[in-house]
Amino acid sequence: HIECGATWERALADASFEGEAVEVTGERGYVWKGVRIATQPAHRDWRWLRMECEYLTLPGSNLLATRLRLTNQTPARMRSRIEVAVWCQPSGEANRSVAIYERGGQIALRHRTEYAAEIHATRWAAVQHAETGTTLLMVNPNPEGGVDVWDAGKHGAHLFADADILFAPNESRQMLFWILLTRDGERLDTYREALQSLPNLP
Repeated sequence: HIECGATWERALADASFEGEAVEVTGERGYVWKGVRIATQPAHRDWRWLRMECEYLTLPGSNLLATRLRLTNQTPARMRSRIEVAVWCQPSGEANRSVAIYERGGQIALRHRTEYAAEIHATRWAAVQHAETGTTLLMVNPNPEGGVDVWDAGKHGAHLFADADILFAPNESRQMLFWILLTRDGERLDTYREALQSLPNLP
């Protein structure tokens, strides 16, 4: 789901959402299907921002595209930090998940402990079940942002793609985030490298 910086709970708590089924043709002719939701936050600090979010996939695919369209509806410059959160429970067990991420050019693993932590990774991170290998990979191809891991201790590890955006007056911005499910954890390098090069729907 969408988050708006530290005030996201207040920003969206009283918001009304509208939704519809959509089909979107990508740059290479693939037809993506899914749903679009849109809202205008009622909170006074966020009334300037219109948010649309599309959740799109291809038939039979293990890939979900999350596409945000954000519009500054004022004649002033505005700044916002936007996050897309994925609450992960691979194979239905959050307490057996392992966070996989890259720091300093090295692949790192973080297993479940009693302690919580927030990890600033690069443009990708993943959460994998320690025994089954079922893995959720999140990729942020946008140069303005990255992917963070929120390690909630025994409550699992979760993924956040984020971006800091400076809006020109009345400007609309669009961002795409990728979420991929793989059953055995293999080919993660191939998937993440391919998805990092796709800032738009193919």
